[in-house]
Amino acid sequence: MGCITNKMLSRLVHLQRPALAGRATLRRLPPRVHQRVVTRHHVQADGSVAGLGFVGLGLAVTAVTTSKMSLLDFLEDSVHLVAGKMRQAYGDENRRILVQLLGANAMVFGLWNVSHRSPRLARFMWHHFACSYNGVVHERRLHTLLTSAFSHITLTHFGINMYMLWHFGSAILPPVDTPENGYVATLTNGTWFESVSRPFGYHPPRTLTATEFGSVYFSSAIASSVLSAVVSGAMGSPLLYSIGASGAVFGILTSYCVLRPNQELYLYGMLPLTASDLLKVSVGVNAVGSILQHAKQAVIAPGIDFVGHLGGQGTAYVLTLK
Repeated sequence: MGCITNKMLSRLVHLQRPALAGRATLRRLPPRVHQRVVTRHHVQADGSVAGLGFVGLGLAVTAVTTSKMSLLDFLEDSVHLVAGKMRQAYGDENRRILVQLLGANAMVFGLWNVSHRSPRLARFMWHHFACSYNGVVHERRLHTLLTSAFSHITLTHFGINMYMLWHFGSAILPPVDTPENGYVATLTNGTWFESVSRPFGYHPPRTLTATEFGSVYFSSAIASSVLSAVVSGAMGSPLLYSIGASGAVFGILTSYCVLRPNQELYLYGMLPLTASDLLKVSVGVNAVGSILQHAKQAVIAPGIDFVGHLGGQGTAYVLTLK
């Protein structure tokens, strides 16, 4: 979760156009209901571009720079690879969970974009897919604690969060119906493998079951919304809306770092750090940001819900350690 900057908000505000403007241009403009909501409320949207975006872009740059193919061939190959993996993943019980989460986020993202042309749908989205202290406590819209975590307004936010969810989620939620997974499971669960590997200090990386993964994801999403709403209310901003999946995604990232603390990650092809280091850095940044979030210093990083990030990370950390 995070906040929308002024540049992002420009997509939500209905601007008056000269009479000469074409109908097609006017039809693409968002309805006035968005303007009223943005004017009356400060909107916290998905600010993961600042945190998760840095990590995600770093991983992507590393993948491109270490490939021997041209950039165009690499992108084309990546599209085919992702499409193939999606089809294969949906046939697997575990990976189907990830695909369904991606699909649910994509559907809500589409509704937000359609709402720019429909005042009725826009009101529905703000009432049922955006979370605020006032909405939860006074208007009893408790469902928004979860539904707001599926809301993305810009393509950048949606793309980064879904990329990070798939990248780290697929690492801690392995497929169960593939021959490779069955072979590895046979080895790692066998007494012979354990007797040989233990003297050398090798332990296969721990993963999550489908139930554990779902518990981490949805608990992180709800905890992120709860903490964000409570802090906003306590700081005198009960009308502060919060949307975005980065609280849940930060939870998945935290689980990955807890399960594989020594895993080396290379950002931008030249910045090595372990998963444990990444966890410490992300918690530190979110902690400092949380202190400044409701202060005048928030101008340093406007529009980012650091409090929500910490809520997701703390919940995932506790659940993963169990």
